[in-house]
Amino acid sequence: MNNLLFDRLRLIGFTPALASAFAAVDVEGAWPARVTEVQRETVTLDDGAAALPARQHQHLQRRLADVVDAIAVGDWVAAAHDAHGD
Repeated sequence: MNNLLFDRLRLIGFTPALASAFAAVDVEGAWPARVTEVQRETVTLDDGAAALPARQHQHLQRRLADVVDAIAVGDWVAAAHDAHGD
Protein backbone atom coordinates (compact mmCIF):
# COMPACT_ATOMS: atom_id res chain seq x y z
CA MET A 1 0.00 0.00 0.00
CA ASN A 2 1.47 3.34 -0.97
CA ASN A 3 1.96 6.15 1.56
CA LEU A 4 -0.47 8.51 -0.18
CA LEU A 5 -3.30 5.99 0.09
CA PHE A 6 -2.42 5.18 3.71
CA ASP A 7 -2.32 8.89 4.67
CA ARG A 8 -5.70 9.47 3.01
CA LEU A 9 -7.28 6.48 4.77
CA ARG A 10 -5.65 7.32 8.10
CA LEU A 11 -7.83 10.42 8.25
CA ILE A 12 -10.93 8.19 8.38
CA GLY A 13 -9.55 5.74 10.94
CA PHE A 14 -7.23 3.40 9.06
CA THR A 15 -4.40 2.12 11.28
CA PRO A 16 -1.15 0.22 10.75
CA ALA A 17 -2.87 -2.86 12.22
CA LEU A 18 -5.65 -2.61 9.63
CA ALA A 19 -3.03 -2.14 6.89
CA SER A 20 -1.35 -5.38 8.01
CA ALA A 21 -4.67 -7.23 7.97
CA PHE A 22 -5.52 -5.81 4.56
CA ALA A 23 -2.16 -6.98 3.17
CA ALA A 24 -3.41 -10.55 3.71
CA VAL A 25 -6.48 -9.97 1.51
CA ASP A 26 -6.09 -11.87 -1.75
CA VAL A 27 -8.29 -9.88 -4.12
CA GLU A 28 -6.51 -8.52 -7.17
CA GLY A 29 -6.90 -4.76 -7.54
CA ALA A 30 -8.69 -4.35 -4.19
CA TRP A 31 -8.25 -1.34 -1.98
CA PRO A 32 -9.47 -0.65 1.57
CA ALA A 33 -12.59 1.43 2.06
CA ARG A 34 -14.83 2.25 5.01
CA VAL A 35 -18.58 1.60 4.97
CA THR A 36 -20.50 4.84 5.58
CA GLU A 37 -24.03 3.80 4.65
CA VAL A 38 -25.85 0.48 4.27
CA GLN A 39 -29.03 -0.01 2.29
CA ARG A 40 -30.81 -3.24 1.43
CA GLU A 41 -28.59 -4.26 -1.49
CA THR A 42 -26.07 -1.44 -1.70
CA VAL A 43 -23.53 0.28 0.47
CA THR A 44 -21.68 3.57 0.30
CA LEU A 45 -17.93 3.40 0.80
CA ASP A 46 -15.40 6.09 1.67
CA ASP A 47 -11.92 5.68 0.26
CA GLY A 48 -10.59 8.78 1.98
CA ALA A 49 -11.19 10.90 -1.10
CA ALA A 50 -14.76 10.25 -2.23
CA ALA A 51 -18.02 8.47 -1.44
CA LEU A 52 -18.45 5.46 -3.70
CA PRO A 53 -21.65 3.48 -4.31
CA ALA A 54 -21.07 -0.27 -4.14
CA ARG A 55 -22.76 -3.66 -3.96
CA GLN A 56 -21.73 -6.56 -1.77
CA HIS A 57 -20.36 -9.58 -3.59
CA GLN A 58 -23.03 -12.32 -3.66
CA HIS A 59 -20.67 -14.83 -2.06
CA LEU A 60 -20.06 -12.43 0.84
CA GLN A 61 -23.80 -11.82 1.30
CA ARG A 62 -24.50 -15.56 1.48
CA ARG A 63 -21.62 -16.21 3.85
CA LEU A 64 -22.63 -13.41 6.20
CA ALA A 65 -26.26 -14.58 6.14
CA ASP A 66 -25.09 -18.05 7.20
CA VAL A 67 -23.47 -16.64 10.35
CA VAL A 68 -26.21 -14.06 11.03
CA ASP A 69 -23.84 -11.15 10.51
CA ALA A 70 -23.93 -8.20 8.18
CA ILE A 71 -21.87 -5.34 6.85
CA ALA A 72 -22.33 -2.32 9.12
CA VAL A 73 -21.44 1.36 9.06
CA GLY A 74 -17.85 1.76 10.21
CA ASP A 75 -16.65 -1.61 8.87
CA TRP A 76 -13.56 -1.77 6.68
CA VAL A 77 -13.91 -3.74 3.46
CA ALA A 78 -11.81 -4.69 0.45
CA ALA A 79 -13.31 -2.84 -2.51
CA ALA A 80 -12.71 -3.81 -6.11
CA HIS A 81 -14.21 -3.08 -9.50
CA ASP A 82 -16.39 -5.77 -11.05
CA ALA A 83 -15.91 -7.13 -14.56
CA HIS A 84 -17.82 -4.12 -15.93
CA GLY A 85 -15.63 -1.57 -14.13
CA ASP A 86 -18.37 -0.73 -11.62
